[in-house]
Amino acid sequence: MGSDSRYEAYEVDLWERLPTLLPSNEDADSFRDCRESGHQEAGLWMLTQRLIEHQVPISDRTRAEIEVLAEQWGERLARHDEITSCVRDSENEESIRLLPDDRSMPVAR
Repeated sequence: MGSDSRYEAYEVDLWERLPTLLPSNEDADSFRDCRESGHQEAGLWMLTQRLIEHQVPISDRTRAEIEVLAEQWGERLARHDEITSCVRDSENEESIRLLPDDRSMPVAR
């Protein structure tokens, strides 16, 4: 399985897992419909808006996954501040920090 195929499988999984965070079945269905109709950008906007409006706590890992998805769909800069302002799930001990491009440094391999 190539890396493109692995990412595609990962993204499909994200589009199925992320709606479970949303406060209503209607929101979850709308999010899934955005993907199915090719409006991923609108789905990401709706997801972040609902998470913020309803103060849904999310883990740092989930926050990073949303950021990766936003990057894939060209929405990272537009959604970054919203994603970082989502309520942090305090029960999760992990910590992943998301930095804007102007504060990040490439990792040497």
